[in-house]
Amino acid sequence: MLADELIANADFVVLGSGRDKLVQDLRRAQRFDLDQDFAAAADELKRSNPAAFERALPACRLPFELCWFETAHSYRESFIGHGMQLTRQGPSVLRVGVLIRSIGNWSQWLVHLAWSFRDGRSDLSSTAFLIDLENDATTDWFWQKAHFDPTRFAHLSRSADVEAAARLERLTAPTESNYHKDVFTRLRSQPDGASILRRLSTAATNDWTGEPLYWLAALVLMNSRNAAVTEASNLDRLNRARHKRGQPELLSHTICRIAPRLKQRIAYDKGVERDARLIRSHFVRGHFKTRKSGVFWWSPYFRSGSQVGLVTKDYHLVGRVT
Repeated sequence: MLADELIANADFVVLGSGRDKLVQDLRRAQRFDLDQDFAAAADELKRSNPAAFERALPACRLPFELCWFETAHSYRESFIGHGMQLTRQGPSVLRVGVLIRSIGNWSQWLVHLAWSFRDGRSDLSSTAFLIDLENDATTDWFWQKAHFDPTRFAHLSRSADVEAAARLERLTAPTESNYHKDVFTRLRSQPDGASILRRLSTAATNDWTGEPLYWLAALVLMNSRNAAVTEASNLDRLNRARHKRGQPELLSHTICRIAPRLKQRIAYDKGVERDARLIRSHFVRGHFKTRKSGVFWWSPYFRSGSQVGLVTKDYHLVGRVT
């Protein structure tokens, strides 16, 4: 796992006491690995259906006070297939992960971001993000409409999704990394430290592009009553071999998957079946349905009505969505 690589990273000695704290938190955290289908579903949710995503957020909870989530970067098409290749969001990124800590109450989280690269390196962003699900993003929506750049949401066809995406952005705010405090202290004492810190902040903000909403989408999936299943990793044999070679044991973790019944189900809309002659065939995106009993994931499916033609739609992500 990327978590194992971060613990073994000797370069983190520059973090001073922050390195010990990072290692301690990674070992103490409940660790989750998102498989390919799960990671792709979270990516699709983040970029295509913000309105449904927003409705599901009030039911979203962090499963433990301190959690580590990671996945393969290649599973997230919107980051590598639509131009979102900024400071680190390029083909050299192998895995990406976040350490999320609940602070204050259930709705406020502090999130740290890390990567591993194909050349064997790993790194931790010097900027963390605060997520506050109780931030009232609706009171000054009219002010927002006059100040945000709509081109960042050009991939969204419905005005409701554009407005929801802009409100979701207001749930997150950048802050300094808990693990870089010694680095920041040293830089502030240097003559050119202020300019270095500004450059670090700009680069780190770019690194975070798209990440806060992606991991929120993954958490909404985990909180859905019918979407996610988990499976404990079995590293016993591998760790025994590593122990014989004098290597440290790998961290245990939980694998997150999309429920098999959702992947195997042939979905159809009973209400449409009676009037199929009047509706052209089309693809229905995966989306959430929010009910009194909880949040449920509705799988993407093909709605048939081919007697009157076929509608084909492509969804493209344009610009930068955070």
